[in-house]
Amino acid sequence: MFVMTSRVESFGIVAVEAMLNECLIISSLSPCLPEVFGDVATYYKSGDHNDLSEKIALNLNMSNHDRLSIKLKAKKRSQLFSWDICAARTVDFFSKIIERHNNENR
Repeated sequence: MFVMTSRVESFGIVAVEAMLNECLIISSLSPCLPEVFGDVATYYKSGDHNDLSEKIALNLNMSNHDRLSIKLKAKKRSQLFSWDICAARTVDFFSKIIERHNNENR
């Protein structure tokens, strides 16, 4: 089980590592984290220790079938985040900017 208690994250590489390693994930509802974890995490209200403890208990009492299903979905989701994808999107982004700049200066 991986518990992400950050109140603010810029991305969270450790979050992707947790998914890749098929962890059950509990995360605060802090900005960025739901975008990274999607539907493979159990979320709690940031700063609410009672909600966090309930979510931990929920995960500890999960059936083996549900646990395996979530772990496999988490590993699959982790594949959405890679340096190759990041590099390709960055190159694409700058290519579009250059193309737009060239079209405007014709």
